[in-house]
Amino acid sequence: MSDRIISRKADGCVFEVASVLIGTNPFAYGAKIAEMDRRLGRPVATYEVLWPFREIFVSSTSVGRWQQLEEEHSRR
Repeated sequence: MSDRIISRKADGCVFEVASVLIGTNPFAYGAKIAEMDRRLGRPVATYEVLWPFREIFVSSTSVGRWQQLEEEHSRR
């Protein structure tokens, strides 16, 4: 099972769920989704990373936060 990126609107409703390709840094993938949504003017407020088989969610809204998470994930 791959990681997933969950995009939510400001009211908390799910806007989109994207599966991350296996072997891909989920934060790099999420950053690209966030950048594309911003360019297209989509109403996404937060993005959450869900790792398979774990209850861990990481919310991120800013490009700087995505980059920080990407670097932390790369060191593991």
